[in-house]
Amino acid sequence: MKLGSFYLQMHALVTALIPTINDDYRAFDDQSDEPSMSLTVGADRKGWNYQTGDNQFTGGAYSYATWAVVILDRDSDPHDIAEDIIDQLDELSAESLFDPIGKRNTTMAVVRDTIRHPWAWPGGYPIYIYTTDGETMHPKCAGENYRRISTSTRNAARDGWAVDIVGVYWEGVPETCCHCNELCESAYGDPNVVELTAPSEWASYLINGDASGLEDDEQAACDEWFESVGLGDPIGCEDAGFCSHHDAWNVMPLAADCQTYTFLKKE
Repeated sequence: MKLGSFYLQMHALVTALIPTINDDYRAFDDQSDEPSMSLTVGADRKGWNYQTGDNQFTGGAYSYATWAVVILDRDSDPHDIAEDIIDQLDELSAESLFDPIGKRNTTMAVVRDTIRHPWAWPGGYPIYIYTTDGETMHPKCAGENYRRISTSTRNAARDGWAVDIVGVYWEGVPETCCHCNELCESAYGDPNVVELTAPSEWASYLINGDASGLEDDEQAACDEWFESVGLGDPIGCEDAGFCSHHDAWNVMPLAADCQTYTFLKKE
């Protein structure tokens, strides 16, 4: 198996499992403090599978000779857990499960795989590269500057190119790539905003408070709709094209040229 791909798969697996830890879950019977879950990953050079909980003789990992067992809680770091799984499998297997690359090159193995496949699977979530100085880098930029990144990472340089971690950007406002200035969108968007489509003719009124281009009945319809959605102030919009159906259908049941408006959620 390719180490970079396996790391990303383990990172995505752990990230997906953590939100499923229910209040009554415990990794061990005698553990009574914080909710937790045991995760067993079985692997060989051809593939892997996993199981959770106390099902070691029936789960997906049972058919593999080499297992890694880790404990997840709600504060677990997917990066640390993924590294722990890799270390356990490498130590316990009779032969290396991964392509022969040095341990110190693990980070660059993940970077190389991300350059080739910048989306996590399953899910198709966007993967970005995070530098040691706290910046976000698009995989495209990493590909264009791979040698420089490799040298800086290997030497722990403080020049903005050394990689700290690679992973999915799950939610939040778009970040900007530190080298090409392209937006790096999150998988689930900003949890503090809502996007809705509505007629373009309302844009000036909603965004700038200028109703000079609206008839009285059009302004009233916009007011009624804004009140009905129960959101905070609109902070922007972008063209959504001609929509045969939109989110303001309750007050304006007609196809229209629309904008996608971004609203803040109310506190």
